[in-house]
Amino acid sequence: MSNWNLASADGTIAISLTCVGENGNIQAPSTVWFQGVAYQVVGRWVASAPNHANASAFYIGGETAVPNPLFLSASGIMVGPGTAPTSISISVTQASSADSSQQQCEGELYPNEAFTMSTGGWVVTLDDGTTGTLTLNKAANGTLSPVASWAYPTGSPALTAVSTWTDNELSWWGSGTHYGSGVWNPTTSTFTGTYLDKLRKNGTWTASQGK
Repeated sequence: MSNWNLASADGTIAISLTCVGENGNIQAPSTVWFQGVAYQVVGRWVASAPNHANASAFYIGGETAVPNPLFLSASGIMVGPGTAPTSISISVTQASSADSSQQQCEGELYPNEAFTMSTGGWVVTLDDGTTGTLTLNKAANGTLSPVASWAYPTGSPALTAVSTWTDNELSWWGSGTHYGSGVWNPTTSTFTGTYLDKLRKNGTWTASQGK
């Protein structure tokens, strides 16, 4: 049994699928998030190929809760080992029971860092040498749109900020003129970026786990 946790770069599509190699089932708990809506899904995948090909086909389907559920079906090609896909090409169709409207979307999914990234213990160092903390609270689907809490160093105005995370770049904003951004480097496991606080001070910052 393996778990596929992948998402598109813009967060439009994300999947967390429980895939059973022994029988080819995609079983509960398995979820697809499409445009922020969660669908509980089941399906099938080609668990093994006679020539040990490094790719597999799959299909899944599910719906939201009643009343007026939304229905979703998806299929695609997974590339990489069944235990840890390296990418997925997916086609998604959503249908509404309320008005019979449909939406279709195709995308490329890649392993989702947000599912495995530790949320706490980030120590932030500003360019003037003072330190603060950064806490990431993952969205339920692990897509790149978490909420972050930014605790400024002692003596600076406190702030809880709403943030977005797209293509490994974390951006936040809050009350007053607080805002900033930082880029996640999975190789070094650090954030680096810039900020502007209520005192209109521009600066740079870095964040690492417990350092």
